[in-house]
Amino acid sequence: MTSFMSKVAVCYFRLNGYKKMTDDPVRCAAYVEKLREINTWRVKPPKRGIQSEIATETVRGCETYFLNPGRDKVMVYLHGGSYCEQPVLQHWQFCDTVARDAAVTSVVAVYPKAPNNTFEAAYAYLTALWERLLREWTPENIVLMGDSSGGGLALAFAEYLRENGMPLPEQLILFSPWLDISMDTPIPAKLDRSDPSLSADALRRMGKNWAGDTDVHDYRLSPIYGDLRGLPPMTVYYGTHEIFLLDARKFKEKCDREGASLEYIEAPKMNHCYALFPIPEAKRVQAEVVARIRG
Repeated sequence: MTSFMSKVAVCYFRLNGYKKMTDDPVRCAAYVEKLREINTWRVKPPKRGIQSEIATETVRGCETYFLNPGRDKVMVYLHGGSYCEQPVLQHWQFCDTVARDAAVTSVVAVYPKAPNNTFEAAYAYLTALWERLLREWTPENIVLMGDSSGGGLALAFAEYLRENGMPLPEQLILFSPWLDISMDTPIPAKLDRSDPSLSADALRRMGKNWAGDTDVHDYRLSPIYGDLRGLPPMTVYYGTHEIFLLDARKFKEKCDREGASLEYIEAPKMNHCYALFPIPEAKRVQAEVVARIRG
């Protein structure tokens, strides 16, 4: 049974008008152009609500924040936002919670965004960041995490590391990862209505901005098309009330066929990235994540 606070969260998403705005091609295009300017601004941690000490580094011109620095283990977090939005308060608070409760360093990686950049700039940044992390931590002490577009990027980057013979993280933990930016999978009307925040048409347009001239089915953009064999153990969380659900189930089937190590959690009546919401269901997931990181 879903909690009262979960129902409140759904009402909030329905009332804030984000899905309706992004469903409108003209309004969505204007929003993306506004983000073009916003994404030139320096990203800073929130002034309140973060208890961890924060150290700042610049990696290939991108702000990179280390919460609770100097720990024996590190969690690298790639935030969502359709590859065009910067981290929001919930991302920072989640990383802060994990840093303190799991006694690890949490890295908030502010990777380059569309429409100012394509995925190639993000991969150059992530590769440089990975090399920097390996100078301080062994691969067995690195956990790679992400939500939505950041979750898709985390999975795709793990595939990229393996393809290029680079050390892999100890595990991946992903919340509602965006697995296929082509959005080719038809979405039933009932499922679309149940998702209060995501618009397939808007995501398709934003995915093309992220891809640039590259085929949107390239595994670096849509990791569901990549080879899943030989990846680290993966834990993936989805809700049944999000338009990514059918691709999520396809991903599970592909992991089973290819022998990939996957723990797949599908939460009834939960929404996209519910693990980041201020709701009881999220607190349970966050406790699970901390336990997984601690081992």
